Amino acid sequence: MLKRTIFSLLFLSSILILNSCKTNDEKEQQIILNQFAYDGNTYSLSKGYLFPFDMISENLFDLEVFLVSESIVFNSDTYEFDGKGDVVFFNLASSKLLELEDGIYEFSEEDKPFSIYGAAAGLNVNIEDMEENEIIIIKSGTLKVSHQSENTVLEFEVMTSSNKVIKGSFSGFLDTNILF
Repeated sequence: MLKRTIFSLLFLSSILILNSCKTNDEKEQQIILNQFAYDGNTYSLSKGYLFPFDMISENLFDLEVFLVSESIVFNSDTYEFDGKGDVVFFNLASSKLLELEDGIYEFSEEDKPFSIYGAAAGLNVNIEDMEENEIIIIKSGTLKVSHQSENTVLEFEVMTSSNKVIKGSFSGFLDTNILF
């Protein structure tokens, strides 16, 4: 009886262990929601801002996207950010002025829709003292944009100038502010 109980417990525990294990492919497929990973650390993103910045050419617009942590705020009266926290920034080309088009944006030097012209990340950025901040330049990668109801979903995997990967996502409302 004791052998049967021990065997049953071992059998059940092995089933639980095997069912809870995921393959490396499954782990890589998981999307990190409202955060990004860089150099072994994870950083939270809680708010998103979209700034239609300029017209590049007819039917092509320069849009800026800022994804920020909770402690960074945008003051719409002064058109400035304030606070201290983490930031991911994308400078994009889109054929729509006030919204991001669904699709995959890639780094490009050409004036065409779905282009990333520049990108950066800031870790523990202090807006008041910009000279002391750690700004990471992003040189390549992709940004996937989709919409689910009122939310904009941004999934990104990019490479820094020091050949490190930044991977993350944001799902939420993009507060749109027109600066011109």
